[in-house]
Amino acid sequence: MALIKLNNQSLTNVSALPAAIPTGSVLKVSGATTTAQSTYSSGSGEHLVLTISHVAVQANSDFLISGGIMFSTNAASEESGHMVLKDGTTKILSGADVGSRIGSFASSDSGSNFNRCQMLNNSGLYTTSTHGVGDTKTFNLYFYAPSSSASYVINRSWNDSDSDFYPTCASHFTVMEIAA
Repeated sequence: MALIKLNNQSLTNVSALPAAIPTGSVLKVSGATTTAQSTYSSGSGEHLVLTISHVAVQANSDFLISGGIMFSTNAASEESGHMVLKDGTTKILSGADVGSRIGSFASSDSGSNFNRCQMLNNSGLYTTSTHGVGDTKTFNLYFYAPSSSASYVINRSWNDSDSDFYPTCASHFTVMEIAA
């Protein structure tokens, strides 16, 4: 079998990616999943669900970000939950916070079925990041518990018991670095 060379260098001499990577190419993928269960009261604000620390392989690249949080509530009527995405501590890919309204990456009403998990799910292209090669970008995915009469649980149904009727769920988070 022949040894394949990259940029006409032996594989032991390659220290960086070629300079001419086409725009839009996926450079690196980082992901996280959790089945950890937690409970939050109404109006308690943001709760960190997942964090990804992504080491950039190209300066000023773009990021395609996808996230999903599974939740349920004890409310007898529809209650919303929100997903908030941050680059470090700066909110990104969301609407504006206006008055008492929260700008969110995704929002969903849970309905009144205590036996199911509701998915908050969204993805978006983050193009305003400034960073260098080797810089660590920390992305945080939060569940936001709005002010209401409801309480919320993450990664399980509200009426959770040891039965195959009640699901346990997983929340996920993916960051893809894209050549700009």
